[in-house]
Amino acid sequence: MAKGIRWTHGSWYAQVTIHGQRHYKSFHFANSDAGLRKAIAARESWIEKLSHGEQRYDSAVPFGNIAQSYLDQSDLKPSTRQTYKQLLNQYWMEGLANKPIYTIRPSHIREILAGRDVSQKTKRNALIPLRGVFDLAIEEELIASNPVDAIRLKKHQKPPIIRFTPKEKESLLAKLDGDNLFFYTIAFETGMRTGEILGLKWEDITKDTITLTRAMVRRRISDLKTSKVRSVYISPRLSKILQNHPRRFAGGFVFRNQFDNPCLDADNFNNAWKKALKQ
Repeated sequence: MAKGIRWTHGSWYAQVTIHGQRHYKSFHFANSDAGLRKAIAARESWIEKLSHGEQRYDSAVPFGNIAQSYLDQSDLKPSTRQTYKQLLNQYWMEGLANKPIYTIRPSHIREILAGRDVSQKTKRNALIPLRGVFDLAIEEELIASNPVDAIRLKKHQKPPIIRFTPKEKESLLAKLDGDNLFFYTIAFETGMRTGEILGLKWEDITKDTITLTRAMVRRRISDLKTSKVRSVYISPRLSKILQNHPRRFAGGFVFRNQFDNPCLDADNFNNAWKKALKQ
């Protein structure tokens, strides 16, 4: 492997120290001999620019300005934009907002993360919009490299999933009725996400399948999490419930509130579930 460049996280990662300042950059070429040659060439060109001062810097531009531009300019779903905004405000704006973006180092990021008593997964999620902010700064030629590229977190180990036994499932469902029973029967029988169930329309349901095309996210209809339409199988148990449901010919959203409007959140269903768990 060539010195100063290595394959990591789906791209070629390079680092170099020039005039006492360490720089980092990722090159998106294939993990192959040809991709490595291209990455080496790109790294040499990048170092040449750094060495001769061809990168333009405007140290007066603070991180907060670029962060706002990132949120305004990014082609993000409204729900994703809101999540990124919350993460930036929660983790990064207090310590970085007024710092000139050129002066922010990986050590600043590590210090902020070290002060948060959260899981590695949560820290990894917090880095996603931060990386996007610095990528925009690179595109605007305000900085030469992304300091997030130098951050290494321990791999997140997912806790084992504790599943309900068939007996526990039947016991819980027996404590529910009406739409609460209908909601959680769909959840158990199909594995659909909460937002997908709330976004379900009668027109999506056929004799043996449910076609998923939308989800309720933050009280608004949105695309699916994966942005891919998919179908789920209707079990005989769920099929019987659907066939006997009094609103099966009504059309529109399956779950509606007391005002006959679509349910925008699962608060009532969650409350009924918690009550059933305590009984």
